[in-house]
Amino acid sequence: MTNSVLVVELDDAAASSIVSALGASASRVPDAGAIRAHVAATGAQCVVVGASIPAPLAKQVSTEVKVANPLARTVWIRERLETQLVLSAVRDGATDVVAVDALEDLVLAVARGVRDARADGVATGVATDTELAPALAVFSPKGGVGKTTIATSLGAQLAHERDLRVALIDLDLEFGDAQIHLAVKLHHSIADLAADSIDEHALTAAMLRHESGMVVLAAPPTPELGETVTVDLIGRVIDQARRMFDVVIVDCPPTLNETVLTAFDNCSHISVITTPDVAALKNVASSLRALQRLGTRADINLMLNMARPDVGCSAKDVEHALAQHSLPFTVTAELPSCPGLQAATNAGHLAILAEPQGELAVALRSWAVTNLPLPTPDSAAPARARRRLGVRSRKAAIA
Repeated sequence: MTNSVLVVELDDAAASSIVSALGASASRVPDAGAIRAHVAATGAQCVVVGASIPAPLAKQVSTEVKVANPLARTVWIRERLETQLVLSAVRDGATDVVAVDALEDLVLAVARGVRDARADGVATGVATDTELAPALAVFSPKGGVGKTTIATSLGAQLAHERDLRVALIDLDLEFGDAQIHLAVKLHHSIADLAADSIDEHALTAAMLRHESGMVVLAAPPTPELGETVTVDLIGRVIDQARRMFDVVIVDCPPTLNETVLTAFDNCSHISVITTPDVAALKNVASSLRALQRLGTRADINLMLNMARPDVGCSAKDVEHALAQHSLPFTVTAELPSCPGLQAATNAGHLAILAEPQGELAVALRSWAVTNLPLPTPDSAAPARARRRLGVRSRKAAIA
């Protein structure tokens, strides 16, 4: 939404810095007394109150924001984050409080505010979320559990079998290899994009095409380039992709860093992958506990990958072990071990497309239908034109 974020800041330089960090969705309101009218006119979902605004006026701004839009969030910037000051700000209407020199924290706080305002709007029936496609973050805190295989297989299956527009975003910025799993040549990556110029055309130009019909935004070719990718860029990329595609899948790195937290903030679903072993389950429990503390609004589910009846760790065992630590999460899929999976990847093929009735294909197909709000090809995102980024439909490719 245009101007979904408003910035109230008396200092010109500070205001310019904040608006620049937040990007095209933000605009400045130089007169704090006019904030109610601006929120009402723009439908703003988040208002940033700058450090130059004294506490009494900041409280008044927060009150006016709530009058104009009860769902809107208010993020205060303060010179110091002493406990009593933060508690006082929250009592006076601040949804979140960040330090004056922490622009990255501000970007994350605003992203959470906009996300939560949208979610509340949808939950209460005040707004609809038809403009945003479902976005699934595929995550595991442990490497080697098949996370990328699941992400690429699921995306290719949805594109190939259901003729949906599917985008896969590889966010393992240091060592992402989704394009290797898919055997597509690395021409472009997310590092070629700039946060202040993300639009349909820029994202289209950076994406790679897979034979299934899925398109891929690859990870940077080197870890050094990965360091140039900001959380602001990541949030904008996911948001833009959700407006262009029917389904967005985000392949996350195996660590709870700012990259992953930003992905979680911008996705509607999170699949946490574990394997039936104690080490993987221990790390998964720690991650789920962290997600509980963060209070993400995404739908969180567990996938048990490489499930085998002879290892003594079933889905029920996983759920029971987590419940013992007050982690009441459900395993929504048991994905079997596939002996030929690695050989297929090495040969540049996706086993799931070669064996559409194989155990893995059947399990993923069932999971997607049950857990993702998938559109039908004819009704997918009616508010958006069906743009295929130059990728022919499966039917056209076969003809």
